[in-house]
Amino acid sequence: SHLLELLRFVRKPFILFISMDELFARIRERIDATAERAMPYTILSYAQSLDGSIALHNSDERLILSSEASMRMTHMLRNSCDAIAIGIGTALKDDPRLTVRFGEVQHQPAAIVFDSSLRLPTKSKLAQTSDKRRVILVCKGNRTELLSGELFPKPELRSLVEILTVAQGDLRSALLALKKVAGFKSIMIEGGARMIQSAIKIADDTLLTIAPIFVPGGLRAVDSFSSASKDLVLRLTNQYSFTLNNDTIIYGHLPSLHHLEFDEEDE
Repeated sequence: SHLLELLRFVRKPFILFISMDELFARIRERIDATAERAMPYTILSYAQSLDGSIALHNSDERLILSSEASMRMTHMLRNSCDAIAIGIGTALKDDPRLTVRFGEVQHQPAAIVFDSSLRLPTKSKLAQTSDKRRVILVCKGNRTELLSGELFPKPELRSLVEILTVAQGDLRSALLALKKVAGFKSIMIEGGARMIQSAIKIADDTLLTIAPIFVPGGLRAVDSFSSASKDLVLRLTNQYSFTLNNDTIIYGHLPSLHHLEFDEEDE
């Protein structure tokens, strides 16, 4: 048959097709397998178009990429992790809740915002829902100096969120602190562009939703690495894929490489 002829030219590893139940069983195994190490299990999950766009470039209009089925999958992943992390740019632009709203809600994961200048508005949905789950702002600097007097830009934030300071501003140091200090064993990173570019070099796995559309001129998630990384190739291993409605879902293990700073605002 044509399929058998094609398979003659397939070299391992190649993408296997599995069910969503099998996928989440594998993710739970990965979380359990990394439970005793210093770094939390980290999975990068976001939706993009066929040309790699995650948002409109110069518009406040939100680009909806995931189908309802894919969105429910995202909430299943949120439900499986201890915390969800985003950059301050995404928090300011989208004002997300970062909660589990579909399916059987086992718990509400903590929300983490990488926010070096502590710009999260006190009226944001994250700050206003901090009584229902932990909301943590991660920033660089000395905690005592940061929280004292005029150095703290929004003193009222102290009553709404937790502040985690790290001496170094790289994602690896922040993730180590989030496990050691906050106790998170599994963290899901959702975006935006700067966070994706940082996490893609350090996360354990990725769960990527690809919508069947093109967005010419859109904001691409991995389009602006530093010059030292322009020829970098990151190849997934242990890949699996399946479809949800018209979306293609790809899961795989990422190679762990050097880190990037998180103090620049993600787009």
